[in-house]
Amino acid sequence: MPVGMDVKGEVLQGIEELEKMHTTETSPLSALELFTRSRHALAYSSKAFFNPGMVGQLYFPAEHKYAIYMLFAPASMGLIVTLVREVKPFLSRKQEKKVE
Repeated sequence: MPVGMDVKGEVLQGIEELEKMHTTETSPLSALELFTRSRHALAYSSKAFFNPGMVGQLYFPAEHKYAIYMLFAPASMGLIVTLVREVKPFLSRKQEKKVE
């Protein structure tokens, strides 16, 4: 599954924000700074996850679409045949009434 460069950049930025929270050994971060960095990391990860190029690949890969269609084909054939069997007598009765 190919991942776009924009998605890769967003993921890396989110990871960088998380790493910045833990790599400040000289001066500890305040609670507000920790919250801000975690909020930014969450925003980057959400952007990457809900990127339009990724959402389609995550939920509807081409192989899964074909598999679903193949599941519905046998079931739909039975419905179509039954529909044709029911419509034929209806149409023949309708034409008989026109003739009379």
